[in-house]
Amino acid sequence: MFFNEVKSQSLIKKEIVVKYFDAWAKIMNKRSDRLGYIDLFSGPGNYEDGTDSTPIAIMKLILKNNDYRNKFVTVFNDKNKRYIGKLESAISNLENIKSLKYEPIFLNLELDIQTSDIFAATSIIPSLIFIDPWGYKGVTQKLISSLTKDWGCDAILFFNYNRIRSGIKNPKVEEHMISLFGEKRYLKLREELNKSNCLDKESLIMNEFREAMSDIGIEYILTFRFKNEDKEDTSHYIVFLSKNFTAHNIMKEVMASLSSDKIHGVAKFEYIPDKERQLSLKDLYENPLDELRNELLTQYAGKTITFERLFYEHSKNKPFIKKNYKEVLTRLEEEGKILCNPDKSRRKKNTFSDKVVIKFL
Repeated sequence: MFFNEVKSQSLIKKEIVVKYFDAWAKIMNKRSDRLGYIDLFSGPGNYEDGTDSTPIAIMKLILKNNDYRNKFVTVFNDKNKRYIGKLESAISNLENIKSLKYEPIFLNLELDIQTSDIFAATSIIPSLIFIDPWGYKGVTQKLISSLTKDWGCDAILFFNYNRIRSGIKNPKVEEHMISLFGEKRYLKLREELNKSNCLDKESLIMNEFREAMSDIGIEYILTFRFKNEDKEDTSHYIVFLSKNFTAHNIMKEVMASLSSDKIHGVAKFEYIPDKERQLSLKDLYENPLDELRNELLTQYAGKTITFERLFYEHSKNKPFIKKNYKEVLTRLEEEGKILCNPDKSRRKKNTFSDKVVIKFL
């Protein structure tokens, strides 16, 4: 069983969620009187060796902070009655649990295609929603849309790539695939995957899923890939879904910091358990910072823009973090391709605060 043994992928997944929650809560604490954490596939709370899973780690963070104890509404659900019972028991035994203003809510629901109606009809307080299913049943466009419709609501989704890839070709689960991708995208995806010349099926599936999320108004989408421990193929993805640029930027920094590899300082946004893995020829000979450099020179030729605005416009759903932009802009300044603060206002050399004005020559 999944919770019998804690694997390195599970620990990285937990760290992504917990690190983002910590940063998100600090910001939202200043902006809302009530906050939420919703876990729709929560599990029992602990692995067999006693390691905390995500729900317990999140609750411990909440319990350490007086503001959080008075603001957070937490909801935990699992269709496995034994799991949700074990989680309730584990949370009830946490230190300071009685200090919470709002008692945790525990549900024993099996999510299906109609579940989203519950959330669609309810206004949700600013919340982080974790959707971590075994497969894909109950995970729909409609559910994700209903969970992220309100201000301050972000979702982190476990995208079971292996199961979904198989499901696309399986007519018995067509209803589930349509509910996840939308009918037109699903039919297009199935047709493309059946073509013998479709070499990069993974990119095709993930691109169509990103577009399916865009169809429901999700503007910022980040994916973090996990490879199997004993193989080179992909196991699953963690997908971050938000309508807010600041949230997107925070999660990008979190994912970049936990990525197994960085090529010339640019994170690959993936985790590979094997520490003796080898970089591909593409990784060895291609510099993603050159790609960023060329894009900036082309897109902003002859324009004047602040660093803040450039980063906001250009970094959407791309692998580059602020550090990468600053490195490339420093190179461009040294090459005489840009002028910074052309009005000669004071600025420390090779620094790029948000207000630095950049003129592309």
